Amino acid sequence: MITIKSDAGQKFRNSLLERFDISDIIFLKRANWSGIVTETDRLYSTMLHDWDVLQKDSTDIEKAVKSLDWSVTPYVSKGEKVTPLAEDVARLVEDALWHRSSVEAGEFGRTFSQLLGVLCHAVFRGQNVHQIVWKNENGFIYPARFEQLAPQYLQWETEPGKPDRLLLVPDGAVAQPVPFPKYKFIVALNNTGPDHPLYNASYYSLVAWFVAFKRGLGWFMEFCQQYGLPKPVFHYDNPDDKETLIRDLNDRRVINALLLEGDRQVEWASVPAAGQSLPQRELLNMAEAAVHKAVLGQTLTSDAGGSYAQAKVHAGVQ
Repeated sequence: MITIKSDAGQKFRNSLLERFDISDIIFLKRANWSGIVTETDRLYSTMLHDWDVLQKDSTDIEKAVKSLDWSVTPYVSKGEKVTPLAEDVARLVEDALWHRSSVEAGEFGRTFSQLLGVLCHAVFRGQNVHQIVWKNENGFIYPARFEQLAPQYLQWETEPGKPDRLLLVPDGAVAQPVPFPKYKFIVALNNTGPDHPLYNASYYSLVAWFVAFKRGLGWFMEFCQQYGLPKPVFHYDNPDDKETLIRDLNDRRVINALLLEGDRQVEWASVPAAGQSLPQRELLNMAEAAVHKAVLGQTLTSDAGGSYAQAKVHAGVQ
């Protein structure tokens, strides 16, 4: 039986992205063509943890799934009555699933109820795999905890002629990928879309918006520097005076000033009047609306953030 040993170093090898150049993002988005999910998973994780609205919406879905009433129903053939054996089996399964976990304090492992919520992230990222850690207590065998596999242990089949499936890389590096052994792993795939799970990942549609969101913040700061602060204008006739003037401004911590040589004049653009929206603000609002549609399926056309109607739509979809 294959067992993946917990490796504390994986979290450092899967650190979040720091660069958001368009060329880098495009490369990461297309990296799944190789069947290796490491980089695309890293891109998704970065988007999830760097984009507050995406994190909130996905967390809301996760909480909603965990809050559902989960139970085990005895098996019964159509038209027949439930047998006592089926009821006993159902009780045994339910006891095993909800039996106390063996997740120690500070240990990164999930209980069954936590697993239910996390599995829904397969919809967003395309796949999600957990290893089942079984435990035997005086003959009572139950899933003690669930450990999420790092993306290095996952790879899609790439050899033509073989069944298309997600495979396990036992050493997380160079070992030959193998099928998942039975009864040891829970593999969640996004099969809800019309295409392969690699492309069904709903976060794919948000990658461009994420780049716009990250760059939009920079544009917004530049806009504020240009139009949001009073900008003193200094004229000088002698070019030799320029360096002295710059030194004096630096000493006085003047960081937003315009220097004009001779009689040159400048005309300032005014801040948009009330009721007019800033392009940067519109960009951020549009990016957030894209997240709501992709994650919550929001259909409300009003963009009044935080409105009662919008909250009702979010709650209903959730």
